[in-house]
Amino acid sequence: MKNRIGFILILMLLSVHISANERTKTMEGTTIGSHGKNGAFNLSYTTQEVEVGKESEVSLTLTTSFIEGELNVKLLSLDEDLEGLNTELLTFYPSPEEKSFLINLKLSSLTEGKHYLDVHVSMKDKGGRVFVVPITVGNLVPAVLSSKVKTTSTNELVSVGKAEETIR
Repeated sequence: MKNRIGFILILMLLSVHISANERTKTMEGTTIGSHGKNGAFNLSYTTQEVEVGKESEVSLTLTTSFIEGELNVKLLSLDEDLEGLNTELLTFYPSPEEKSFLINLKLSSLTEGKHYLDVHVSMKDKGGRVFVVPITVGNLVPAVLSSKVKTTSTNELVSVGKAEETIR
């Protein structure tokens, strides 16, 4: 009985560990409610962190407050290493019933690092907005903290510099 309970606990811990690892491989973001820029256009995204050469499934949800007109979307890569991107103009037609539009992409790169997808959104006579979506490829090494950066007891990072005083 004890072995069975121990085995079940190990399986539960293993499944929690696997779920935590899977969560770290997905990045999500949204402009809804951020920086007071709600309004005409907003973007929510989900991307997967993938190995070099593998495809990342990228899901973009574009939302507009407009209920009529022609919504144009142009997708561009900030570097040449991002593959699988069709740079044709996408066009959507908002209505009172449909103000959110889903764009699914599969992107990859043969170069390790963070790549960026530009999403240009515009409507004639109503302006536009540009969004940047990060795509992570490969195992990125976290930046090493400088010896001049210390952590407080509340885990806040504090920059420590040499104090210099000049008496005149």
